Amino acid sequence: VRTNDRGKLPIGLRITASFVSVFSMLLTVTAFSKMYLYIQNYGLTRLRVITCVFMAALFLTFAILLVRLFVRFPYNKVLVSCISVLLLCVLFADVDTVVVKYNTWAYLSGRHSAIDLCTPEYRSDAAVPQLLSLLESDEEDVIQQAKELLRYKYDEYRDTAADFRGYNYTRGKAIRLLEKNHDRFMS
Repeated sequence: VRTNDRGKLPIGLRITASFVSVFSMLLTVTAFSKMYLYIQNYGLTRLRVITCVFMAALFLTFAILLVRLFVRFPYNKVLVSCISVLLLCVLFADVDTVVVKYNTWAYLSGRHSAIDLCTPEYRSDAAVPQLLSLLESDEEDVIQQAKELLRYKYDEYRDTAADFRGYNYTRGKAIRLLEKNHDRFMS
């Protein structure tokens, strides 16, 4: 596509590209709102978090391209920088902890009537503090499932105590909590 003598795209192309960008952003917002309703009703999972991050990156991409249609700036650098920061935030956010904290909070606050402790997130080290908080639940079934998972994690740590290769901050915190609260879940 040829630009005019001032280096701008033809007006017809800018209008068409603006239309596509705005409606793509609108579709992304609509998809995000549907995902939000889904999370409110069924809880959070690792995949739902990653999907929301992808939708945010998609919205950001179309917003930057929309601005670029009317203002000249190095949009490639801006886009790569923004999406890199977004992905780094997800990388360092410990998604399992976020998922388990939200689902436990939603159950204990009454937003969700049930909690699914069979999801992979509740098998991770990040789940130990939340499983301990579920021991205060009113439902005996939830308490028994939480105790079972805590016993499983405790046995797993005893079996792999000498292996330092899998150690990280979350695992260290989980081990300390399990040793401190051993009597609460072994009964």
